Amino acid sequence: MGQTLRVRATVTNTGTREAEEVVQLYLAQRAASVTRPVRELKNFRKVRIAPGASEVVEFAVVNDDLQFLGRDMKPVVEPGEFDLWVAPSAAGGIQKRFVLTRE
Repeated sequence: MGQTLRVRATVTNTGTREAEEVVQLYLAQRAASVTRPVRELKNFRKVRIAPGASEVVEFAVVNDDLQFLGRDMKPVVEPGEFDLWVAPSAAGGIQKRFVLTRE
């Protein structure tokens, strides 16, 4: 808690024309005191990539990205396991897991 998690993904244009891609970051907490969404879109970046080129996209995950409204309707961040996806859409993508601990 209170630190920044940096997430990097390399996106490659395997086509023969310049392309734009919307790279999306999704998060999901595996267990919490209230029901949480299966996947929450937390950030995105639109990148233009030349044919055959690659682009590194970076996201910073901070406490605000992990907070939600608790039972008392006040913002809270709870420690626990989170799933993270970097994807072109909500279906699929590269998935990783991280654990948020108290300082």
